Amino acid sequence: MNENSDLNIDNCQRGMTLIELLVVILIAGILTGWGVSHWHLYQQALRLEHTAQQLLAFLIRLQDKEIGFYGVRNNAQAGHIVLSNGAGSLRLVLSAKGRLRVCSERKNARGIALCQL
Repeated sequence: MNENSDLNIDNCQRGMTLIELLVVILIAGILTGWGVSHWHLYQQALRLEHTAQQLLAFLIRLQDKEIGFYGVRNNAQAGHIVLSNGAGSLRLVLSAKGRLRVCSERKNARGIALCQL
């Protein structure tokens, strides 16, 4: 009976083969590389949005002062500032009426709407 049970154990698979282990390591490596690259892109988009929001807040504070950037006669030229990095481009728009807004040039970036032409 002892010999019979030893034969059954030898015929059963006891673990993973080398090929199975290599396939699992390859899949884990691919998923890790994909995750790191997307994390880097996410961090760039977050930095871009944060910079645009800081600049917008600064210009709004500057606009709230008595003279601000409109001068004594309260007139201004319309214009825009473009901020960009690897994640995309954001445009900070100043209208002639003094409205400030942020919009995305190519695609929706973290909830910021596309610029309308």
